[in-house]
Amino acid sequence: MRLCFNIALPEDNLQVIGGAPLSSRSLKGYVGRELNRFFPVILCLETLCQINEWHHKQHKLPILYRSGVRYEAEPPGQEEWLDIITLLRKQKGDCEDIACARVAEIRHHLKIAAVPAIRWKNFQTGFNKIVTLVHVLVLWPDGKIEDPSKVLGMGGEFNCDQ
Repeated sequence: MRLCFNIALPEDNLQVIGGAPLSSRSLKGYVGRELNRFFPVILCLETLCQINEWHHKQHKLPILYRSGVRYEAEPPGQEEWLDIITLLRKQKGDCEDIACARVAEIRHHLKIAAVPAIRWKNFQTGFNKIVTLVHVLVLWPDGKIEDPSKVLGMGGEFNCDQ
């Protein structure tokens, strides 16, 4: 698996970007085993959101849904996490790139404490192996879920019970 972070880090410590690197708002909706299972990913998602918030403070960025960015799945085994500047430059990204860009936009422009939300489903492959498919969405404080990847061209449905 290839994991690549294309993130332009600010010169200052992340602590000054949007508060603590992981606030209680980022953990909303996660409990027990789910929290333990996804904690490292939740931490990375929140950090990407805070970096994107910092970029919003530094630059006049277009509204995501009017920016020309489209959803594009990455090849199996490849995972690139893009900050909003790189996402806008490439004009394509997958769910964590798009959801974290949207969360930052909501926080910056609307001053609403949205958070990235992980949803997943398990399925069995032909080799009796369980695979977990993870999707990142936006969770609004009122519990509403927004799927910006779907808005920006992701086909199919991501239905899950979690």
